[in-house]
Amino acid sequence: MDNDNGKETQPEQNEHLAEQKVEKREEKKDEKTQQKDWSMFIGGYSALMSIFGMVLVTTKLVLEFVPFRDCKSFLWIPACVLLCVQLVNTCVGLRQLARSRNTDWAEMQFTVRLLIRGAIVYGTIGSSEVVLGILHLANDGPVCVGMGVVALIAGLVDMASSFKSAVVWALF
Repeated sequence: MDNDNGKETQPEQNEHLAEQKVEKREEKKDEKTQQKDWSMFIGGYSALMSIFGMVLVTTKLVLEFVPFRDCKSFLWIPACVLLCVQLVNTCVGLRQLARSRNTDWAEMQFTVRLLIRGAIVYGTIGSSEVVLGILHLANDGPVCVGMGVVALIAGLVDMASSFKSAVVWALF
């Protein structure tokens, strides 16, 4: 154990150094596991929410245009842009999920920044739907009242969803 001077012998020092190396390796392994878990969560959550968003936008398109065919509207434009934004967010999430084995914190932050930008674009387009809904209610008469109400509600839901997404991603 100790020699006469109170110092560790060479084999004990080597054993102590080996234990420290093992501890450092385990810490690195734990950090990599944590990064992988967060990466999988970010990718899975964003892909799932974006797919859900695409279903909602498609439902909104059906609700706006099937019952109200007689009403001329440009609401299909923001709806198609929203579908594209959701498709991009789905691809970003799936990319993050696929790369979760070999990811680092910088890459996850890049993904989160992309998702925040997508949420901002989504909210902006949602506000344009609110404006179009109000215009339908104010100017287009009884033929377009239903479409105006649906557009107004859908735009408010899109804005709320965008705010929720921006807050969730900003917390990362």
